[in-house]
Amino acid sequence: MAHPTADNVEEELQGQVLVWNHIFQFISSMSLRPAVELGIPDVLHRNEGRPLCLSRLASLISIPPNRIDYLRHLMRMLVFTAD
Repeated sequence: MAHPTADNVEEELQGQVLVWNHIFQFISSMSLRPAVELGIPDVLHRNEGRPLCLSRLASLISIPPNRIDYLRHLMRMLVFTAD
């Protein structure tokens, strides 16, 4: 079995980066639909760029308290994909 060279390791890492980028692009596109359906962009627009805590956002879009963790995950994904 041949030992990996620096070039082979670099190629493998670049390949892994490409795979992860494709995965996250898919997830980011899938996270937009529920955000729009929940009316999150409208709420944020009406708030005129001022900070809005998650619990307030949840109440404005009528998310039950037991679903706030899901909203937190969705918002994290939206923030991550905005970079």
